[in-house]
Amino acid sequence: CLTRWTSRSSQLVQKIVGQAAILYTFLIVSFAWIFFRAQSLADAAYIVRNLKVGVGPQLAALGAFLQGKLGITSTLNALWPGVAQLDFIIALISIGLFILFEGHLQFWQNIFNGNRTFRWVVYFLAIILILYFGVFDNSQFIYFQF
Repeated sequence: CLTRWTSRSSQLVQKIVGQAAILYTFLIVSFAWIFFRAQSLADAAYIVRNLKVGVGPQLAALGAFLQGKLGITSTLNALWPGVAQLDFIIALISIGLFILFEGHLQFWQNIFNGNRTFRWVVYFLAIILILYFGVFDNSQFIYFQF
């Protein structure tokens, strides 16, 4: 019984370490993007110095929500000002689905390849999401700036 418990705990520790490594890589790459996108080193330094600005009200709103003092709408507006709630909810659901699908990739590949109707529903859903979230104005493509 002890051997089985240590084996399971070892697997859990390995999963946690793996997820922490992914998070660490994401944070390092995101931080590096500050220097990649900044117009100058002084601009990058300004951005790094001001990363924590505005975190206080967001944490206060999150704390009030967790205590039941603030509704979900007010919390979302405080955490992500300027982001439409529908966009946020769709993005959150999409991220959750990607995480779910990633863990069972072979299963979903079998369904996707075996069921033509399901495959076309996914295609049309992808097109609808691209049309909904896409930016179709005359702005310049981001990499043309370099």
